[in-house]
Amino acid sequence: MAHLADPGRLRELFVPEAPMYLEPAQNPNRKTQWTAALVQDRQSKAWVSLQAARANSLAEIILRQRLLPPLEAWESFRREVAWQNHRFDFLLEKQSGSRLWLEVKSVTLRNKDLGLFPDAVTDRGRRHLLTLKDLAATSGQEAAVLFLTQREDLHAVAPATHIDPAFAAAMAEAGRAGVNFYAFRCRADPSGIAPLEAIPVHLSSPS
Repeated sequence: MAHLADPGRLRELFVPEAPMYLEPAQNPNRKTQWTAALVQDRQSKAWVSLQAARANSLAEIILRQRLLPPLEAWESFRREVAWQNHRFDFLLEKQSGSRLWLEVKSVTLRNKDLGLFPDAVTDRGRRHLLTLKDLAATSGQEAAVLFLTQREDLHAVAPATHIDPAFAAAMAEAGRAGVNFYAFRCRADPSGIAPLEAIPVHLSSPS
């Protein structure tokens, strides 16, 4: 028995005989003594991280090392900052007073070399997009979403319209209002997880 932190459906990954990598639990009193860390895609053979919460740590590395050119001019950032009734993953700031609200999403679903998000219906994610849209359209602040592919076999990201059409519609609506969408490809394997390079984002699913 192992704890699974990723709440997605993972049907394409959890198949018979798929290799998995488990980590021992840090708390000896926890009910499950193992945590499911990685699963290997049976088709592409790429390792896939099962710990969506690591996406924010990867995003922090990208911001600190200024690996994503559209965001490298921002001078400082804070994590987990509230705005009205919402809490966003990052707030980027400049001494001039400019602000950029950034939400981070972890991508594990694959269609050939395309990463799709979400892999399960996410009303919370849709509401985040609509709030970012309002921020960009009415407050004079900037807003963006950063998709992190916690697997190295993806080369672009798009909405999973067939899974959550409401999220896909909100993504297109946010894009029209000025919300920027970025994606970064990461490598995940038993030695660790690390960012690799920026990849494109499509605001609609390819036909």
